[in-house]
Amino acid sequence: MAVLWQCYGNRWTRDRDKLPRHSSVTAMAPDRIQASSSNSPTKKPTSKKTKNPGLRKRQAEWKQQLPSPWTVNEMFTHPPYTSTVATKAAKADYHLTDEELRTLPHETRPSDHIQPMKLYSSDALFNLARDKSFYLKTPLVVCGITYHTDPGPAGTASGSVAAISIAKPKKELKWMEDERDPQPPPLVVSKYEPPAEAENPDPPNIIWTSTQLPKVGSESDACRAYCVEPSEIADLVAASHWIHFETVSKRAVNLHGGFHAHRDFVKRRRNEEKQQLQKKYEGTYDTEKSDFEWSPHVRQFHESCGSPRTDVNRVAVHLPIERVCMDDYGTEWEWLPSWGYF
Repeated sequence: MAVLWQCYGNRWTRDRDKLPRHSSVTAMAPDRIQASSSNSPTKKPTSKKTKNPGLRKRQAEWKQQLPSPWTVNEMFTHPPYTSTVATKAAKADYHLTDEELRTLPHETRPSDHIQPMKLYSSDALFNLARDKSFYLKTPLVVCGITYHTDPGPAGTASGSVAAISIAKPKKELKWMEDERDPQPPPLVVSKYEPPAEAENPDPPNIIWTSTQLPKVGSESDACRAYCVEPSEIADLVAASHWIHFETVSKRAVNLHGGFHAHRDFVKRRRNEEKQQLQKKYEGTYDTEKSDFEWSPHVRQFHESCGSPRTDVNRVAVHLPIERVCMDDYGTEWEWLPSWGYF
């Protein structure tokens, strides 16, 4: 005798008494359900369209045609006024890989980490990212800006008429926010009066700020950089924990007897520190290096600042020093974060 199966909810049963009398579920044998479902029309699988056909092939070809890695030169420096970008930002903002970055010249700077910091020209990064986008047939996206038309090589006028769209801006880094709008505001004294007793007159058009320093910093930064005592900038410290470096620069030049006397003062301080370090590290294999460390604000500035600029009319600053090995040429003192500049 055949057994009639019935469905109650999602459960099959042979017991009619367990089904409620008001149930409207249609009874059907299990084998008939499978046959019924197989007869229902099915949708044909659709192939997913590729947004950029052939992209993987072009990516492989792009890697093969990359130029040879740049021959590392630890003494290499970018030309003056070059805008530079550190490795981490180069990858994030220009969407370049380590392999691609190795093809570009870079400047080496000491850092807080074991590995030295590498700085690339922002123009070179832009041009490489542009070439890559042309080759891969992908949009050029640099620093959150998407270029819908060719902007041209970096530094050309065509970039000003390129069609772009701007992504939601990233949150400003803390040190940049402090640099733009230090709170509480530092005391700024813009007036400078040359000392009457100066032996040599000041040069015209003095450049008060250093390319090695941000706009503001800590009290210890200011005292180190401009060879002043805390008591000599007590009014600045009382106003804010942010010290305006240009104000300190003008005050130091006045206190030390003028532009040239201040430069000589910085040189004497540096020579004194050399002698102290030589005595401290005598008979050891440790690196002779200044004990002074910049504040986090200044260190973060060094990670993104461009190449240092030297000018005969720029106020001297007392940078930390370190004795470095020059291979066959012995050792030499280096001013941190860059060699050979005030």
